[in-house]
Amino acid sequence: MKDPEIKKLKATNHLGNTGIKVPPLIFGTSFLGNLYRILDGEEKLQIMTNWFQWVETPVVIDTAGKYGAGLALEVIGHGLNKLGVKPQDIVISNKLGWYRV
Repeated sequence: MKDPEIKKLKATNHLGNTGIKVPPLIFGTSFLGNLYRILDGEEKLQIMTNWFQWVETPVVIDTAGKYGAGLALEVIGHGLNKLGVKPQDIVISNKLGWYRV
C-alpha cells in the first residue's frame, strides 16, 4: 500500500534525444517470467498496477525475450491490456540477441 507521505516520482529526465521524458526509476520485469519463483497472474497484475501508483507516466520498464522464454513479454502485453494502459503511458525497453557461429 502506498504511504500517503510519498509523492509520485515525476518524469523529469530526457530519454536521449527522443523528446520523451521519463522518471528516474525504471522497473525490471524478469520476475514476470517467473525467474526467481512462480507468481500467479493476480500477483503479477498487482505488481504492474503498482508501477503506475509510484511514478508519473510514462512508466518505464525493462524486459527481455529471454525472461521466462518470452513469458515476461506475454504477461506484460496481457497485463497492460487488462489494465487499459494507453501506449503513451508506458515506455518498454526490450533487449534480445544471440551470437551464432
